[in-house]
Amino acid sequence: MIGDFQNIVVPVSILRDSRIEDSGKLLYGLVRSRSSGFGYCTAKNKEFAFQLNLSAKRVSFLLGKLEQLGYLRREVIRDAETNEIMERRLYPANK
Repeated sequence: MIGDFQNIVVPVSILRDSRIEDSGKLLYGLVRSRSSGFGYCTAKNKEFAFQLNLSAKRVSFLLGKLEQLGYLRREVIRDAETNEIMERRLYPANK
């Protein structure tokens, strides 16, 4: 479940960036709204896909684009022994 928030905020700099599709702008808003507690979001692509009516693969592409453009930073937390992914953190940039 994405959460019980009622609003998402998308900065004007992202709204005006023609390199980002509208669905990517909404995705950024979801990440940002989910990041208010710790400064990062741990939601999975499937959760975003459900919320935005997109495929998880499309969400992955959009997150990559946002990261490439400097609007998001991604951190992957791995188990020290097995190298298994334990958590992914998405940090929205303050641009």
